[in-house]
Order: sequence, then structure tokens, then C-alpha cells
Amino acid sequence: MSDFYDSRREELDALFTDLGLDPIAGRKALEEEDGATAWKDDAVLATARKAMEQKDALDAAGVTDETEYLEVMPTPVEPVTEAEDESAPEQKVKKHRIRRFFGSLIPRKGDSGLEIFRKCLCVIALLVFVGSACVLLDDFVLTPMRNRQVSDANLQRQVDPLTSEEANFDGYPSGILEHLKKNYYHNHDLIGWITYPSESTYWHGINYAVVQRPGDNDYYLRRDFDEKENKNGSIFMDYRCDYATRDSRCRVTLIYGHNMRSGQMFASLNQLLDGVSMARCSPTLTFSSLFEENQYKVFAVFNSDTAEEGAYDFLNQNITYATSDEDFLRYIAEMRVRSWYNYGDVDVRADDEIVLLYTCSNTYQTTMGSSGRTLVAARKVRTGESPIVDTSTITENSTCVMPKVWYANKNLPLPSYYSTGLPAEMLASITTTPSSSGTTKLTTTTSGTTTTTTTTTPDDDDDDETWVPATQPATTKPAASTTKPTTAPTEPTMPPTEPEPTTPPTEPEPTEPEPTEPEPTEPAGPGGPDLEP
Repeated sequence: MSDFYDSRREELDALFTDLGLDPIAGRKALEEEDGATAWKDDAVLATARKAMEQKDALDAAGVTDETEYLEVMPTPVEPVTEAEDESAPEQKVKKHRIRRFFGSLIPRKGDSGLEIFRKCLCVIALLVFVGSACVLLDDFVLTPMRNRQVSDANLQRQVDPLTSEEANFDGYPSGILEHLKKNYYHNHDLIGWITYPSESTYWHGINYAVVQRPGDNDYYLRRDFDEKENKNGSIFMDYRCDYATRDSRCRVTLIYGHNMRSGQMFASLNQLLDGVSMARCSPTLTFSSLFEENQYKVFAVFNSDTAEEGAYDFLNQNITYATSDEDFLRYIAEMRVRSWYNYGDVDVRADDEIVLLYTCSNTYQTTMGSSGRTLVAARKVRTGESPIVDTSTITENSTCVMPKVWYANKNLPLPSYYSTGLPAEMLASITTTPSSSGTTKLTTTTSGTTTTTTTTTPDDDDDDETWVPATQPATTKPAASTTKPTTAPTEPTMPPTEPEPTTPPTEPEPTEPEPTEPEPTEPAGPGGPDLEP
């Protein structure tokens, strides 16, 4: 047995030698209490000291069986290499920091009530931060990226040649434009294409396919052109607008799109509220049906409030070809009086067709909250007419009528429009084409009283055509001003004016959570589809 003990001592000596220590001094240090204390932090020497203690205990107990001895002997720790020894402190520090971080968040047994409360608040704050980061990442990176991929694919299909399967498809509408066939084959709900360019470098740009779901204005609120779930939705046409065939005509075409914080879809429409310079950079747009491409001249940019009781219904589809010319021109005049800008070079006649673009407003621009909407009205370029607009005639409308909530938020009185209706001079400018009897009727409203005026016009007077002037008569305009006043006007009969759109907002635009889709399948009154981002 002494040989066995000697072999264990030899192993211990080898262990000390590997550590670069004197074996005799090492054993002596282990055997002495003070020395053992000095070496106790070293794992290898601690194991060795434990082995020496067990050896002495076995000797005192008279253990002579080698197998029994090996069962109780601890396994010697392998020597630590130089490389491992250098990295160990750094790893220990990292593990210590991670342990300390989570230890400061997770409640433990023995923590005081205040400490548990603090840790719970920290955990909640951390979860909110991570959740917000994920939402922002999705809103500004992932979703726009997916939407851009869909949009780019649609644009590419316009120039790619048709495959044999697409070319032989017999379901195309008669007379469909060749460059739209590939996209129509991909999605039969395709109804046209809208492009709204601008000379401004800040313009996000609008260049999208337009879809229309029969009998349903909600389907594409949260679906892209591929009919997959997408919070951007699609640019879609009101299902009541008729564009089914080449001969189809629609007096008022309604097209909807979301106002996305990423700048995609119809977000650019709100950029038109940033000042007259932006309006001058963006005077025309193009809307192509499946059968023909048409240009449109913008004649009004205005706001409405879906929560306003009795608000004028600009989405009213009773404005059809069956509507009288007077009613149609009143409809146009209601847009003119609300427009942020006067488009002096663009008139609208009773035989014109218009397109109305519709999206949510930015709260910081209009102070109307989530019920605010921005609309852009444009009329089709007539046959033989130049599509060029004299942008120098686009000026600020210092008397534009805003929704009631705008005045309430600014503590301003309502303008006279809300009691007397359209200005008399604007009503007087609305004339109608002569009838077969040579008489024309014009109904005006002044101070709540309805008056019918009958005039006689010659049947062969070709110059008497139905129209709405681009601007009000010069005698009714206030003095030119570079900025819009923000206080109530001196004359109570004049409507208060819109503040300068370029004024920085007093508070940042809130990042509201994504609203759910509306329940009704048809626009209720002036609200239309819920297009909040």
C-alpha cells in the first residue's frame, strides 16, 4: 500500500511540475493550514489539497484496498493551457455582466416589495420597447419593402412580353391595352393605372395599378395586388364606378388609397398641403382605364371630416350622367370653395369628367384628428386641349372653407358659408346650357331663402356653355397676401382663412396603432372606406 501512496504523491508532484511549481514546496503548502489557505482559490491545488486530506483520512482509517481508495478519490483537474487561461477572465466578466443584468430585472426570493415592483416595471418597459421597435421595423422597413416588391413586379409586367399562356388567354376584356394584359392576367380585378408625377424632389410619387372589387370597397383595404394580407392595401376604385367596357363612362371617378407613414400609396396627396409651390409642381395626373389613357388637370385640393354631421357628401354617387348640369356644377363649386388653392388656368364644364383621389389627412397639417380626409379633384383633358397648365395661375385661396372641427380647434367662428351656403357671386357664375325652349333656370340660396331666376337665351347661342370659373370674380377676392391669417377676420361675413400650410406643426404627428378594418361594406355617407394607416 505504501507503493500506492507513493504513486499518488508522484502524480501530485507531476501536477505541481505542470503548473511550474516546486513539488516539495507545493506539498508542504498543502499540508500546512496557512499554506492551504493561500492556495485555496486555485482549482487544481484545491483538488490536490482535497486529495491529500482524503489520503490522510484513509491512512488514519486503515484503508488498504486500492479499489476502495479510487472510488473516493476525486478526479484531478486537467491543467489549464495558457490560451484558455488568458481568455478565462474575459469570459468570466461577460458572464458576470449578463448575470447581473438579468438579476436586476427578475424578482428573486428575499427582494423587498419595492424592489419587486421596480423589477416588474423594468420588465414591462423592456417589453414595450421591444414591441415598439418591432412595429416600427415592420412599418418603415418590412412592409414598405414587401409593398415595393409588389409594385415593382406590376411595373415590370407592363414591359415584359406575354408568355404563350398569357397571350392565348381568352378572358381579356375587348379592347384592353396591350401593356395591361399581363397584370390583368395576374389579377382580374385590375381596372386601370394611376400615375401622379411631380417636379418636386420631395414628392414620394404615385405610380400604381388600380383595382376594383365588384360590390365591395373593403376587400383591398388590407390586401395588395397579389391579394395577400398587407396593411398598405391597394389603390382601388369605388365599386360603383363603371369602367367595365370601352364604352363605359363615369362622370365622377372615386379612387381610394392609404396614407402610409412610409410615404407609399396616397401619402403624397398630403404633400400638396405643404404650400403653393408643391401644388405648382404637381398640376396634372394620368389615369388609364383598361381601354384608354387620359390626362387630368387638378382644379381643387381640399379637406373633409368624416365625423362632421351634415357634411357635404363628396363621395355621393348620385352625381351621375343623370344628374342635372346645375347640380353637377354645384358639386364642383363646393370643391372650389374648400380648395386650399385657386387653379386659375383650369375651368370645369358640365360635360367634363372628373376623378377624385381620397386618402387620410395628416393630423399635424389639418388638426382634425383621425376623421380628417384629403381629397384631390382633377378633370379630364378635353379632346384637342393642351394638357399643359399655366402653374403661375395657381395661388393660395385665402378664403377656403375648412371643416367645422378646424375652426373649433382654433377657437374661430364658423364662416358665413355654414349659414348661407355658397357665395352669391359663385352661384351667379353657374349657368346652364340652353334648353329647347330657350330658357334657363338657376336656383340660388341667399340667407336661407331660395330664389329661382328665369332667363331667356337664344337657341343658337353656341357661346353659352355650362361651366364653373377657375376662380371667383376679382372683385370678391381680398387683397393679396403671402401668408394666411390665423385670427378671425374683421368682417363676420367672410370665412376665416386657412393657416399657412408650411408653418411647422406645434406638435409631432402621433404614431397611432393600425386601426381595424371598418365593418360596413359600403361607404357610409361622406366617410367612404376607412383609410387610416
